[in-house]
Amino acid sequence: MFSITNIMSKVSSFLNNVNSISNRIDNYLRKTPPILLGNIKLQLVSGISESYSNDVPTIPIDDGTQIADNITQNPLELSFKVQIVGSNHKEIFEKVLELRNKRELVDLYMIKLYKNMAITNIENTITSLYYTEFTISLVEVKIAHVSMIPSPSPKAKASVRNTTKIKTTAKAKK
Repeated sequence: MFSITNIMSKVSSFLNNVNSISNRIDNYLRKTPPILLGNIKLQLVSGISESYSNDVPTIPIDDGTQIADNITQNPLELSFKVQIVGSNHKEIFEKVLELRNKRELVDLYMIKLYKNMAITNIENTITSLYYTEFTISLVEVKIAHVSMIPSPSPKAKASVRNTTKIKTTAKAKK
């Protein structure tokens, strides 16, 4: 038999279950360490891919054999999927795009710190009313520090004398 109290108790039970699941998800998200791209906090990061690769150039010799004499390390490449939920998910995604458009190096903190990373690609897969999902790719940039040595001015004097005296310890015989 259908009664309002029976239906209301089932609805109440269902809502309690939903609230319980929501509370468990909130507690899980609070326990996970923050993931920061620059100063932007990212949520629900998954599918993390780290690529450590090398280049081994080869040269053919007369008999067709390929020889290699060098191994070059390529920069670290990272890629991961991000889901941003909440009422401000579009604003957070816009901040990530602004970070890319600035064309500056960023730091990424996710379990460990990755410094001097450049955003190479952002692929927006879903933007809905409730969340935004995108994949972001970064590459590590190695910075070379170059020292400049100033050239001497034209007025500088040579430090070598034009006349050099040679001294010997041998004494001449008389």
